[in-house]
Amino acid sequence: MPKHLLAVLAAILLLSACAQRLPPAPTTTVSTQARLLQSLAHCGAASSYACAQIHLDLARHYLQAQPLTPNAIAAARSELAMAAQNPEMAQEVQPWRNLLASWQQPAPAPRSCPDSAANNTLAAQIAHLKAENTAQKQQLDRLNSLLQSEAQKSLQGKH
Repeated sequence: MPKHLLAVLAAILLLSACAQRLPPAPTTTVSTQARLLQSLAHCGAASSYACAQIHLDLARHYLQAQPLTPNAIAAARSELAMAAQNPEMAQEVQPWRNLLASWQQPAPAPRSCPDSAANNTLAAQIAHLKAENTAQKQQLDRLNSLLQSEAQKSLQGKH
């Protein structure tokens, strides 16, 4: 399954899980969206509280779209950024922005239970590596002992 579909599915699940933590979104229709866009043209300064409220309402509208698409999520993210320009509204918008940001995080890969054959193979590989490690350590200890013995003989021969 493509990553973007997994991300959208994860986002939908996350949205439903977080719905109780966020303020309820008003139900908007296409005519309401048109009214909001028209109101946006006459709300005053871009950073005013009135414009910020309209941007938040538009973001909520995009997030309620069925089906929820990557374009709707991008539009909501943009509207939330515009709403956050108003300092009074920034705090109200932040939970929505956090939610959208969490949707961008990749979903963890599903964990599958390894079968017993894979466990046996891994156990055999680990045992083999441990045996090799032990043999190499023993060989290194013998070489170190031989080196020390030869060094002592060499020093005794010079005295």
